[in-house]
Amino acid sequence: MDNASFHLSRTTRRFLEAHPEIKPFYLPRYAPKLNEVDRRVNRQLKKDISTNHTHNNLEDLEDAAREYLARHNRRHKLGDFT
Repeated sequence: MDNASFHLSRTTRRFLEAHPEIKPFYLPRYAPKLNEVDRRVNRQLKKDISTNHTHNNLEDLEDAAREYLARHNRRHKLGDFT
């Protein structure tokens, strides 16, 4: 689990106390080597949509990110990893 506030909340602690068979493993605040999404997808996404690109507003950046992820998902489903 990451260190999000809801994972550290009283409700979560009570749940974990009621279910001793669940042993949480807390990740460090930033652990790209432990998080495949951070390491593989986010790095490439930032490189492809932010490097040498200017977006006029947040909506343009969001559209570019959504388009990139849609292309990534289509390639992944087709098995084309080039």
